[in-house]
Amino acid sequence: MAEELHSEGIEVEMVQVGDKLIPRLHRLRLLLDLGGNYCVFKDDIVNETCKKMREADGFILSSPTYYAGINGAIKAFLDRVFFSSSVYFRYKVATSVAAVRRAGGVDVVHQLNNYLNLAETVGTVKKISQI
Repeated sequence: MAEELHSEGIEVEMVQVGDKLIPRLHRLRLLLDLGGNYCVFKDDIVNETCKKMREADGFILSSPTYYAGINGAIKAFLDRVFFSSSVYFRYKVATSVAAVRRAGGVDVVHQLNNYLNLAETVGTVKKISQI
């Protein structure tokens, strides 16, 4: 996807979180640094990525399929990103992609699209790549 976007003159930055230790949400209200709607956990890539997503014209969420669902690290990451920043994503162009080997891709796209729909992004398209 990045190659295709680059060929259209679109700048792309990929952020991989599936191999990182991302603390999950505990108590929602306690996780906001109210000064800028960032997560209070400062020792991982969530706030840095939130800033990039806020500044971007659009973004793509993607996940491999793990037992008909998204990867656990990605789930924790997206929970924190969208809790702290979804207001900044309203009307932003976004979509989701699932990598699938056998089955479960529809569930993954549905889970990813839940974040996009709740944040009121636009241009949400379901796309599943068969590997």
